[in-house]
Amino acid sequence: MAGYQNFRTVRPALLRLAINRRDADCDATDDVTRTERQAVLWRFGRMLELEVTAGVLAITVAGILGAVSPPGEAGTQRLTASQAHVLLCPHLPITSVVNPASFYGAPDRTLNDLRYSEFMHNWSGVAVLLLGLCWLAHSVRANPGAWVAYAWPALLVVLGLFVGLASDPEVWLLRRVSLWCVAGDPQLLEHQLGAVMVFLLAWLAWRRRRKAPAERLLGYALPCIMIAGSLLLLGHAHSARNATEQLTNLINVQHAIFGMFGLMAGTVRWLGLRAQIPWRLAGWVWPSCVIGLGLFMAFCYRETI
Repeated sequence: MAGYQNFRTVRPALLRLAINRRDADCDATDDVTRTERQAVLWRFGRMLELEVTAGVLAITVAGILGAVSPPGEAGTQRLTASQAHVLLCPHLPITSVVNPASFYGAPDRTLNDLRYSEFMHNWSGVAVLLLGLCWLAHSVRANPGAWVAYAWPALLVVLGLFVGLASDPEVWLLRRVSLWCVAGDPQLLEHQLGAVMVFLLAWLAWRRRRKAPAERLLGYALPCIMIAGSLLLLGHAHSARNATEQLTNLINVQHAIFGMFGLMAGTVRWLGLRAQIPWRLAGWVWPSCVIGLGLFMAFCYRETI
């Protein structure tokens, strides 16, 4: 789209300005020509920035996806019919809490382990869904209310504690794995980095709590952290776990969906702040992507089939 705009609109305008500048006397350049030139150059800069942003994201995503879960034989790296059916049938979030000590150390992934993972993802999705609703209220309303301004930073704190403490119970709850071992395990490290990102957002939100409602959504920090977290999700492969190939495919596909929702939300938010797309449109789209992510995590995420 940006290339088409540059070719069909910006390029002819630049050529026309160059011809006019060559033919006209330098002292005869009036304010109208100068204003037109500035407008064309500004539009060219916006389109160039859009192309560079899209190109960097495309190369980054392709590189990450190409580095995880090495491809298997044709037709093997896909969801089974039963897995696809389950993902398309929403269910209520899991409410039964499994004791992590009942499955820690097992050579293979047990049923309790899978149910614990579903519990974590489902209720993390509930928190993300509520965050998206709060951010939507902030984006589309000039004054969303004081309760919204305090609700979403509090949700971030709760989500950060939930992910940091319970996503890997062997680290903090069971105290079976040291922090040094966490640094050497990519899957454990990504969970802890995700919690750190959530706490960083909560800290930034607390610092901006006294700002005007339109300035409380953290500016460029929010899309940058959302994009970084989404790239982590896209590269969050579980192929190293003691799980079957079918289960690994199911988990990786769902994490890829998480990453694409988050990447879309962060990118649209970024482009809206940079005036690449209309802010009114961006204010509806990026929180809706967060809401979609929360809905999928809360009501569709499955590991037990």
